[in-house]
Amino acid sequence: MKIYTRTGDKGTTGLLGGTRVGKDHLRIEAYGTVDELNSHIGMLIDLSEGHQAELLDTVQHTLFVIGSRLASSSDEEATRFQVPVIADTDIDALEQAMDRMDRDLEPMRHFILPGGHPAISQAHICRTVCRRAERRVVHLAAEEPLPEVVVRYLNRLSDLINEIRRQLKPLGRQAEVARKAAIIQAEVRDAKARLLADDRPREAYAAKRYQGYTCSSSGEAEYEPTIRSRHFLRI
Repeated sequence: MKIYTRTGDKGTTGLLGGTRVGKDHLRIEAYGTVDELNSHIGMLIDLSEGHQAELLDTVQHTLFVIGSRLASSSDEEATRFQVPVIADTDIDALEQAMDRMDRDLEPMRHFILPGGHPAISQAHICRTVCRRAERRVVHLAAEEPLPEVVVRYLNRLSDLINEIRRQLKPLGRQAEVARKAAIIQAEVRDAKARLLADDRPREAYAAKRYQGYTCSSSGEAEYEPTIRSRHFLRI
């Protein structure tokens, strides 16, 4: 059996029951974005070295079910093809997981810029793609009958992903320390080159202190935990 069928060459694709619709149809946009989210969550698991892997594995299976539901033209069709049902218990599981995480996390006091570590950046991508998937599903639900539990699940899932992102905060601190140390080293090297060109005394740049870092005349940057540094935004 060949992997290609040529049936979509004219811009249409088949739903679960065989109905042909345009590839830009709202239903295709909805389950396509859910599929995209599922792929991004897989990358998050890999980049975080399995952090919350069991929980996210369950989420991935649920997203696959949601995709199959969205690929069905009706609930009756989904039932006929034995697609599992998304239930309130699936949402309860997300909320319970968030409650457990929140007990060990510091309160959120401000918005966070994405970045600081590949796993944290990927969590932000998952969160924003999840929001987009929710918007696509809401749009579809305004045009066609759709189980409202799907919207609620995606809404709660974006919150869960944000909680996981917060759990990854220590990775961001480590990356931020390394990044700032590298910046200071580069600044010291540049200053050293400029001053040497001017024949200035080495004592002019013997030491530099910046946000908790001490940079010696050799260009080494060391982080001193005892010095209270400014709050890092990327965490």
